[in-house]
Formats: sequence, structure tokens, C-alpha cells
Amino acid sequence: MKYPPKHYNESSIAMSLKVMRLFPLATVISSNTDSLPDVTLMPLLTDENSKGMELLGHIDKNNPQTSSLSGAEVKVLFKGPDTYISPLNYISENQLPTWNYAYVEVIGKSEFISDEECRKLLVRMVDELDTKDWKLNYNDPRIDKLLPYIQGFKIKVSSLKNRFKLSQDKSIEDQKAVNNVMMEDSRKESFVSDLKKIFS
Repeated sequence: MKYPPKHYNESSIAMSLKVMRLFPLATVISSNTDSLPDVTLMPLLTDENSKGMELLGHIDKNNPQTSSLSGAEVKVLFKGPDTYISPLNYISENQLPTWNYAYVEVIGKSEFISDEECRKLLVRMVDELDTKDWKLNYNDPRIDKLLPYIQGFKIKVSSLKNRFKLSQDKSIEDQKAVNNVMMEDSRKESFVSDLKKIFS
């Protein structure tokens, strides 16, 4: 049996990008030894252009994972919305509970960027992530104080796959019912609305 089932995979790159941009706090996994891999949660920006896809971020230089991000192949996980589904959430009877979720898994090669590129990245991250329209000035002296302590990097994406487990194996009526459960979180509303268009 193929795992995950084909109906849980979404072939459209657009939905993967939406997860990556709406839920940018990613789990970055890397290793340069035979020991357990290094794992850090960090926000990443996603670039897509004619040259391919890149992820951009920065890490504390004191983080042991910094050394395993230099020129290494890394795995990155973006977790979208998720929720417990009770049998009572279904229209149909005789159902069992489950957990619905969406995630994107990326593999790529990481490389460090210069302080100048990192400065631009910090400004851009604020522009894209600050919902209150607070701005970071490129010449802000606080950036000068911060740069010696952080390392900017980019990940050139070589592989991308996803899994959208949204009760696609159930009836249309049941799918709509459980999608409504996921939409109770207002942060997820925009994303789940798009998913409903695909899977309904």
C-alpha cells in the first residue's frame, strides 16, 4: 500500500506555498555528525522565481545547529492547520476519531549569506511578517548590534512534498462538516477556505 495515500497529496505547488507563507515558523533539521540531528524552530521566508525556490532565515550563532547549516543538505517542515476530529463532528454515523492536518516537507542545500544580505533579510522579514505595519529601517543601529550574533542563510530547495489529511476518504457532507471544525480557528480561515475549493 502506498503511503501516504494519494488522495492526501496535493499536486498544486500553490497550496504548498500557501502553507509555507501563512505558517512560516518552520522546523529545520540538519546534521553533520553521526549523532542525533540538530532541530530548531525558526521563521523562514519563501522565494519562488524562474531559478527555483529558496528559503531564507537566520539563526543564533550560539545555536549548535549553526555549524551543520553550512553547505549541508537539510530538511524543513512547515506545519499548517490541524485539529482533532470527533465522531460527533461527522454527519455520518459509526465513525472513529482522527486528526486532520496539513504540512509541507522541503529538502534542500543550505548556505550562509553575507551580513549585508542578512540585513536586507531582517528588514524584509518585518515587512512580510509584521501585521501591525511596524517597519524596521535598513540603517537602524540595532541591526548593527545584532548582526555579530546571528548567521543568515538560504536553502535552495531540491525537493518538496506535502500531505493534506482532510478526511478526503469521507463523503462530501462529512468533509464539509470537519472543514468547519478546522475553520473555528480564525487564523486558519483563509487557508482552509482554499482547501475546501480543492477537495469539495
